[in-house]
Amino acid sequence: MGLVIQKLIDSAIQIVLFTLIPFIWWAITARKNTTFLDWIGLKRIKDAKEHKTFIWILSVSAAFLLVSVFIIYTLKNIETATSEFLGLGIKALPAILIYAIFNTALAEEIVFRGFILKRISGRFGFHAGNIVQSILFGL
Repeated sequence: MGLVIQKLIDSAIQIVLFTLIPFIWWAITARKNTTFLDWIGLKRIKDAKEHKTFIWILSVSAAFLLVSVFIIYTLKNIETATSEFLGLGIKALPAILIYAIFNTALAEEIVFRGFILKRISGRFGFHAGNIVQSILFGL
């Protein structure tokens, strides 16, 4: 339980820090035009067939899970960022999910796609913005 609470605290701190610069930028430049969540792209998909979207997301997630399990199995003796979960079994699952969703995925989406991509693509077009943000993400 201590690991889950620590991951929740770590996640909250990281999300606040990763959201601070985009929030300040929004407050200075776009506060009067749109809400912060819309500005960084956290909103419902409009005119999407939710059933098809859900199936697509589930299928892609399952494919990535299978590939990830294979990669982790082949790299089992290498120290990784998730080595703190090693040997904990199923009781580490809540902490792993918190780490995967909040520490990595949400923070990265806010910074790279919600902030960097939207600012660069608004000025130079989507393709240039996507290339720049993907290079920065890779680095």
